[in-house]
Amino acid sequence: MPGFGEDSLSLICTEDMYPFRFAALSTSGVGKVSLAGNGSVPLGITPAGSARVPLEALDTGILAFNGSSVGIVRDPAKKVKLTLAANCTIGDFLKPETGGTGKGTPVTGNGTHFYGAIALENNTLGANTTIDVLPAFGVYKIG
Repeated sequence: MPGFGEDSLSLICTEDMYPFRFAALSTSGVGKVSLAGNGSVPLGITPAGSARVPLEALDTGILAFNGSSVGIVRDPAKKVKLTLAANCTIGDFLKPETGGTGKGTPVTGNGTHFYGAIALENNTLGANTTIDVLPAFGVYKIG
């Protein structure tokens, strides 16, 4: 699968997974993953791809279907994309929002935020922006 390195995982997804999204460990069993939601601890980022290649006419944007294997990129050296839930600027720490999208949140002492990436470019809501994945087991909790 594209974007994989030494610090990548292949797990079973518990829901349909989309490319360029935060993934989190699922509570439904060992070795299972789902799209990260608001407040989730991000495990990594889903890579580019489609479950329907080479049938582009049938492509629904799904990377992996529920119950199938999905790759999770965790290697900070890999430059991957993340779909945004809000505008971001270079250097923003990004945390999971609904459906695995990423949102820049000010790093303050107010509340708890689990960050999984840093924005490498300015971008807008819904865009796929280039990021640095934070190192494995280096998820930053502020608050």
